[in-house]
Amino acid sequence: MRTIGFAIAFCVAVAGCSSGSKADPAPAGPAGPAGPKGDTGPAGPQGPPGIVGPIGPQGIQGDTGLIGPAGPAGSAGATGPIGPAGPAGAAGPTGPAGPRGADGSLRIYGDGSAGAKVVAANVTLTDANLQYTNFTVNRDVTLTVPSGTVLRCTGTFTNNGTIAVSPGAQGSDQCGSLSSMDTNYAPAMAGVSLRAAGIGEMGDNTTTRFAGFGGTGLSTFQARQVLRPGIAAGGGGAATHCVTGGDGGGSLVVLANAGLANNGTIHADGAGGLTRAAGGGGGIVILASLGLMTNPGTITAVGGPGGASDSFGGAGGGGGGGIIHFLAPSVNNTGTTNVAGGASGTAGAAGSVTANPRQGGSGGGATAGSGGFGGPVGGGAAGNPFPASPGTAGLVLIDQLDPTSLF
Repeated sequence: MRTIGFAIAFCVAVAGCSSGSKADPAPAGPAGPAGPKGDTGPAGPQGPPGIVGPIGPQGIQGDTGLIGPAGPAGSAGATGPIGPAGPAGAAGPTGPAGPRGADGSLRIYGDGSAGAKVVAANVTLTDANLQYTNFTVNRDVTLTVPSGTVLRCTGTFTNNGTIAVSPGAQGSDQCGSLSSMDTNYAPAMAGVSLRAAGIGEMGDNTTTRFAGFGGTGLSTFQARQVLRPGIAAGGGGAATHCVTGGDGGGSLVVLANAGLANNGTIHADGAGGLTRAAGGGGGIVILASLGLMTNPGTITAVGGPGGASDSFGGAGGGGGGGIIHFLAPSVNNTGTTNVAGGASGTAGAAGSVTANPRQGGSGGGATAGSGGFGGPVGGGAAGNPFPASPGTAGLVLIDQLDPTSLF
């Protein structure tokens, strides 16, 4: 069919086909080869959507799949309230003791920040820092120290000269007329004792005027506990009218880590009472060391003597003896230690008290030893003074031990 159409079209195009008589058609020739495929035509418009059919029945549920990996942890929730405390567990065994610390020695023997000190001339100690490495007093030199002094040495303490300890506790004072005597009276300081000394009775000459009591000293046990006596050591002696009692002896404490030697003298004595007044108690000297301690020298802490009677009143009592205390692992005390009580004042001749008014003698101050009683005075125009009594002896204590922890 394509061949016939092509022929007709060809004739029309060349305008040359003659009109002859219609002949019978020739037989069709064989089909020609297929021509090339034409280009695809444009897409036609989209048809209307089809109608959605009904939902089919649900299929059978499939098998459960495998569990997936765990997801990340969520944030922590709020902390709940603290529960009640459980019962205490049994105590564990005691652990071994730790090594000995150094701070105790530092506190007792000082840090040595004042360096070494050599006393080469007579002087009164006024140093603000009393923490030395070594402390030495040369021969033929006197060092005066205030009562209450505490010397600390990381090394050694050596005294080749004289150390004089100044008095501490004051004696009493009394002055004025009979009507004002109570208001013008300063009592004696007790110092390191159990009771202060008392004044004698004062009054007219019609009867005996009794004496004052002496101070009361410490027992041996009590004296051992006195390691930091302070400024007021020996008790002061009591006074009589317008006459002051003797001051008590002062205190000195020496703490030396490496060793301590007293080759010279140390005095801490109570002062004597003036006329009619009493003597002060002996002072206190405490020497302590972690090293060797030697005392080939002399140490005294004696009570002061009482004053004699006169025409106005009776004699004063003697002060009690003080305390000398050595503390060290090794103590070699080959020297002299003296803690005697002070002598009583001398009573005058019979009828020598002639004043009106008149007063009995006063009592001595105490430390370890007790103070002596004053002397009473008899009545009458010519009164008789009676004897006073001396102070009793103090104590020399030696404790061979490490003293560090005691201070």
